[in-house]
This record gives sequence, C-alpha cells and structure tokens, in this order.
Amino acid sequence: MALANARAESARVAKLPGRPFEPVYLFFYPKKPVHDAKTTLNIGGTTVYDHSHFGVTMQNTSGREIEIESVILSSLGDAAKSGLGDIKNYWTYKSGKNRLKAGEYIYFERDWGFTVDTGHTHVRYAFRTCWHGVDAAPPVRQCRTQWVDTMPPP
Repeated sequence: MALANARAESARVAKLPGRPFEPVYLFFYPKKPVHDAKTTLNIGGTTVYDHSHFGVTMQNTSGREIEIESVILSSLGDAAKSGLGDIKNYWTYKSGKNRLKAGEYIYFERDWGFTVDTGHTHVRYAFRTCWHGVDAAPPVRQCRTQWVDTMPPP
C-alpha cells in the first residue's frame, strides 16, 4: 500500500507544470581542480595559501522562476574545517534579486584558498544551495548539497 501511494505521488509530481521538483545544479570547471599547497598567491595584497582555481555555474533546471535563499560554502580537507558562509552574492544574477528564470544559468570563477597556511594537502569545497519558487504560496524551500574536490597535481 505504501509503495503504491509513493508511486502514485511520484507520478503526480512528475506531471506538475513548471517541473518544481527539478533542482538547482552547480557545475564546476574544471571538474577536477588542482590544489596547490606549495606556492602562494598575492590577491589584492593578501597572501593566499593552499589555493585552487575553478569556476562555478549555477543553473535552474526547473520550468519556473526561483529565488536563491543561500549558498553556504564549507571547506573540508586533511586539516581544520572552515567556510565562507553564504556566498550567494558571488554570482551576478541576470534577473536581479537573487533570481534565476526557468532554465537560466550564471557563472563566476575565482582563486579559492586560505589567508593562513592550513596544512591542507587536498580540500573538498561543499556548497549547500537553498532556493524557493517565486510564485509558490507559501514558498517551499528546497536545498541541495554538491561539492568539488581539489587534489594535488599528479
């Protein structure tokens, strides 16, 4: 009975207009960024240790307009865990107001690293993205966690 109910609900949701169940996806470029623990960068007068360079594309795969509530970034590796907090404003939203139209995507890239020598030999950057449909009443919050691993050169 429970399985039949679950299948029926899944079929119903799959037919909803606007595909509200479709997530926000993050894509990383390159897919396997290099982690450099041997050199430092000078970025705007700040020394950056244990760094990588990669870009992040955020795409709304649903058929409705959404608003990004937050993108919480944490970094985990073989040294202390840390994070930058909410980085949703790292992207420039074409529609403004932290919104993505149906199918819309945005991109930015940067050097990622630390202002102290952490001792990391590799780092996983975990992005927890939360959003809701603009026209939903009440708004239903959806979240998804994705990550990219940075490893030393081979």
